[in-house]
Amino acid sequence: MTQRKKNQMFRIAITAFLITFLGVKDLLAFGEPISPSPLEWKQSIERPNKDWDFDGKRILGHIDNDICLWDAATGQLLHRMKAHRERIQKVQFSPNGAYALSSSWISAGPMVSFKSKDTRTILWDLATGQSKQLLPDQVAGEFSPDGERIVTFSQRPDKTSSFNAAIWDVLTGQKLVKVTLDGGSGPRFDDLHFSLDGTRFVHIHAQTRGAVLYDSRDGREAGRVSDCSGIIRYTSTGTLACFDLYKEPGTISQIDIESGRTLWSFEHGKKVEEGWSGAWAHDGRKVAAFSIHGPIRIWDTETGAAITGAQGGQYPRYDTIISPDNSRLAILSGGGNVNHKEVEPQFGLYDLNTGAEVCLFGLTRTGVLIGFSPDSKSLAVGGSKLDVYNSADGTKISGFTSEPTKMP
Repeated sequence: MTQRKKNQMFRIAITAFLITFLGVKDLLAFGEPISPSPLEWKQSIERPNKDWDFDGKRILGHIDNDICLWDAATGQLLHRMKAHRERIQKVQFSPNGAYALSSSWISAGPMVSFKSKDTRTILWDLATGQSKQLLPDQVAGEFSPDGERIVTFSQRPDKTSSFNAAIWDVLTGQKLVKVTLDGGSGPRFDDLHFSLDGTRFVHIHAQTRGAVLYDSRDGREAGRVSDCSGIIRYTSTGTLACFDLYKEPGTISQIDIESGRTLWSFEHGKKVEEGWSGAWAHDGRKVAAFSIHGPIRIWDTETGAAITGAQGGQYPRYDTIISPDNSRLAILSGGGNVNHKEVEPQFGLYDLNTGAEVCLFGLTRTGVLIGFSPDSKSLAVGGSKLDVYNSADGTKISGFTSEPTKMP
């Protein structure tokens, strides 16, 4: 009998023994904890404010330049991670929740030339709160769906606001792929997203009002789309969804980036001066939009049919997102001065299937819409006051003030 066969028989015998005496439930908890596979990880977990993240149990954000991790149920500050010396641009949980990335950078303004004093991406071990990898001159795009890679904006030599792209191995910090992006690319207005299977990544480019698709294994360009403006989204099916607001008649369309072919398109009939904003469902099958003074309109992009829903909050509107399961629309609005009158901040939650209002209430402080949990069951609204709400009915689950005094 070979040694390999002996080892297999030994493992089988040990497993049978443990099941007999510990039971299956205790056996699963036996030994070192194992990070679960990302069962609910989607490219579509949208964060309108990239410097905050929420995994359903923890909130990842910052106090000044320090990266902070809070328990979303109790408000306990689990870690305050110090390293950055510049404005925080991005934070994100890894798919299995074991790590987080953060980036610091500030762009040169239009009238003043200066250099960011800390352009860097850091990978954090959330069990210890210690840094695991330091990537200089990088501003993070996002984790790959399997959590093994990071795509970043990679600062060009001697440039403050001009970037290429790079893909890095999470555990070793090795640069795997580098890509030369179009001129004018950078993290201030652009986005980098992996495809759902991780084999591609897309650069959403504000200057060309389009997207370029790359092979994430070797960096070769795989396709591009230009002149697609308004409310755009790289969908979980790999297409580019566009709610065009700058042409008349405006269209709602979906484009295959690799071939450049428009899969379908129809007119929405809305004008630029009406001040439209909104959000796409992650799979591109629905888009919700509304004007400054009008109700929510929800289009079914497979049929072109539209429904009219409730009034979508008030002016000014700041953040609008759709839950990963495409059942809820969240809108954060108000909190500004309109015609010399202060408008109180408001939070609204709407049914994406009917357009009906689920809840609408005022907030004590203006904050940011952090976003939905990966399972869509809750969502967080943050800032100096952090609150978590039930997505089904809008009831408050927890809330606390994000103060430095909450350090353990």
